[in-house]
Amino acid sequence: MGQMEPRKRRCLCIALTCVLILIFILAGTLCGIFIPKLLVSSAPENVEVTSARSPIEASSTSTVASTVSSIESEQFTEAETTTSTVTTEGTTSTTTTTTTSTTTTTAFPTTTSTAPELEAGKPLLDFLELSEDALQIEYLDSMDTAQSRVHIVNITTGTWIFGDVENSWSHFLVVFVPKYREQNLDGNGFFYSTEGPADGSDMLLSIEAEFMKGLAERTGSVTALLYGNPPSPLRHSGSSLNETEEVFFGNQILALSWDYARKAVPVDPSKNVIFPILRSVLRSLDAVANIVAEKDELPVPITSFCVMSEVPFVAWLAGLDPRVKCAIPILTDLVNGTAQFERQYRSMAGWSHHWAGFGDLFDDLGSRELWEVLRHVDPIYQPWRFNHTVLMLRAGNDEASVPDATYDFFEKMNKKQKIYLRSLPNSLHEIDERFRNTIEGFYVAQRSQNKESPLPNLNWTLVATDEQNEIVVSSDRRPSRVTVWMSETQNRNKKDFRLLKLDKDGVTAQNSQYLPFKEPPHLEDISFDFARFRRQATYSQLYTYRASFELPPTGFWKAYFIELEFVGRWSSQIYTTETNVIPARLPWRGCWQFQRKKHFYDCEKKYERRFL
Repeated sequence: MGQMEPRKRRCLCIALTCVLILIFILAGTLCGIFIPKLLVSSAPENVEVTSARSPIEASSTSTVASTVSSIESEQFTEAETTTSTVTTEGTTSTTTTTTTSTTTTTAFPTTTSTAPELEAGKPLLDFLELSEDALQIEYLDSMDTAQSRVHIVNITTGTWIFGDVENSWSHFLVVFVPKYREQNLDGNGFFYSTEGPADGSDMLLSIEAEFMKGLAERTGSVTALLYGNPPSPLRHSGSSLNETEEVFFGNQILALSWDYARKAVPVDPSKNVIFPILRSVLRSLDAVANIVAEKDELPVPITSFCVMSEVPFVAWLAGLDPRVKCAIPILTDLVNGTAQFERQYRSMAGWSHHWAGFGDLFDDLGSRELWEVLRHVDPIYQPWRFNHTVLMLRAGNDEASVPDATYDFFEKMNKKQKIYLRSLPNSLHEIDERFRNTIEGFYVAQRSQNKESPLPNLNWTLVATDEQNEIVVSSDRRPSRVTVWMSETQNRNKKDFRLLKLDKDGVTAQNSQYLPFKEPPHLEDISFDFARFRRQATYSQLYTYRASFELPPTGFWKAYFIELEFVGRWSSQIYTTETNVIPARLPWRGCWQFQRKKHFYDCEKKYERRFL
């Protein structure tokens, strides 16, 4: 019996241990079931309990949709923060072609209670695919000249509601087919969409028609000119700008359409007049191909185009069509437009008088509504859609822009596209005759199968600090001429390089002329030094040039860029670098960093609706 007692005690201990283990397991199971229910039931009714997944994943039902939403949110943040690359008063910075943002802003949040944002550009693509907008072509006349055959047609590309009035979208289209054909340009066409005139008068005698006819005859390539895009005047009623006005023209149409689009509830991007303008461009490409195929005996059908337009965004957006291989925006292409507007205001403490008709928009420049309108037409929010080559024609003294506006988009858009710049010194916001050679040379070099005069590969860096400023540009082709152009501001504390300004006496002239420099110390050929520095790497010939200037007196600025000319078979190619503005600071601090968190005017230093 004495030997059995220890054995019983051991058995009893084992039994008790097993019972305790079972109790713990049961208790854990009960806690797992009831505690979360208690937590949920005790949560306030107005608090949403969300998943542990990211908001975008929770609101998306497919991997592809989730990825697209994430990209779009990133694009909004990056495009907007690009405006922060400029330095504030009292600081310095180094500006290069790889300029990036130094300030982080927050994109509008996506939560599980709201649908994912539309992908940038999706409403525009849907608009372009509307089946009811069929192309209609009415042949008006065909005629022969000494060197070309000319077709004149009237095309209708659809309708568009402006305010509450439906307008037919009709245009005159003139096609020039040269009798001399350049085989290296077979299958290509050059297309120009212009705002006017739209009434059909003097269609063959306008400056635009003479240029397009000459371009066709000199290059041996088909060219086409689309008049009146947008058609003017457009009928309208219920105007919020002027109750007595019933028709609008040009920039009036653009300003009012943006106003309607952002004030719609919800915001309606299709009210933006850029939508039907782009539709007319792309439908016209169909018309040109059909007209030439029907009326002329060409060995190769036209399948590729180069598109030129002076309407903001349109030439660049034409690259949505795979037939468009190159584009030429003429002045004021508002890529990252809100950033450009902010830079202009902070440069002059006001906006240029060119934008006076857009006053209502500047009151809400940083608003969600205006962003929702512009992001579907601004390439900065959808760079993955474009891979065509772009030539940007810029006026060095443009009333609509500032010389350093390229800082807000060039580096980002140049990652996937080849972008060439042509800044014209001492020029206004108008199509200058001096652009013609560059347009012709660029088109032939980009589209010709004969590469004896190809596009040059250009790379540059810009440096702007208190200790050093310079532009260094390299080319794989030897330029026939290199010039650096420099301008100085005339008014203290105004970074204003315009030739025309608005004051109490109206629009008056100011002396901000660019002067040319071709010799040291302002311009130096450093090709030999650069080649020697690179001799350890794989050798390739580069022609390298450096430009630099002394800093201006305090309160003033200098702007300079390098111009390179290349001799071509048909015409010279002339390209420029970005413009380096020194010192790298803006005189007006503004309140941009606060405006997305508060109302536009809820900051210490308010933007005023000032036009200079």
